[in-house]
Amino acid sequence: MSPVIIILSLAFYAGCSNSHPGKTAILSRADKKAAVEVVTKHLEGMKNDFGVISLSINSIQVVENTQYLQNILEDPDAAKMGLTKENVALVDAYINVQYDGTKVPNQSGDNVYIGFTLVRQDKGSPWLINNYGQGLGGVTYMDFENPYPERSAELYVWKNKALTGNDNTYFTVFSEPTNVINKNRTESEIYDLSKASNNLNEINLQLNTIPNLTYLAIYQMNTVDFTKEEMMEIAEQIVINTDNHSISIGLWEPRG
Repeated sequence: MSPVIIILSLAFYAGCSNSHPGKTAILSRADKKAAVEVVTKHLEGMKNDFGVISLSINSIQVVENTQYLQNILEDPDAAKMGLTKENVALVDAYINVQYDGTKVPNQSGDNVYIGFTLVRQDKGSPWLINNYGQGLGGVTYMDFENPYPERSAELYVWKNKALTGNDNTYFTVFSEPTNVINKNRTESEIYDLSKASNNLNEINLQLNTIPNLTYLAIYQMNTVDFTKEEMMEIAEQIVINTDNHSISIGLWEPRG
């Protein structure tokens, strides 16, 4: 499974085929090949992403863009990482991709463009995908000692007719940049309709935007609303793309 990263743009759009002008620092042929291999592995892993029906790679190449490189190196997070121009690789990829429109809002298309920014600590270090999408933004801070830290999330399953006006099942997802479950969620947070959804496809999409999600805790809000079997059925419909992950089911208990 390819690494899950902080993403500049989740939806991919067709029709962006302009080449990048300018010159960056000259990377060696081996550097470029290594960067292309990292992106290729990532795209191959995307074939298993939630909502993807099919995906094929048209082309992948390291590109030169002086302005984009300057934007990256001027970013405060680049300074924190000690980035230099020799340790940034810009990679353009074009893919054919078809999404299941009933599950995800992403746009299908042929020759869809995705721009990748790869970084490394020094010339002896491997390339790491820092972000990807279509924006020409900066970079996101990455700890080279632990570039893709494990993450956890909580999924609350509930019904509340007084609030929603119906007997539908609702779901609320929470996640923080840690692998520790937050057991202090309040009812007001969980029952926030602006954060909740009654569509499991939307929930799966949310879960698959959480970088390196390895542990999901599913909490039932009220004992009488769901049987054990119903909670198991919900858990079986959850899709998490990371290879090594675990899911637990329990009952929410308010903290005093």
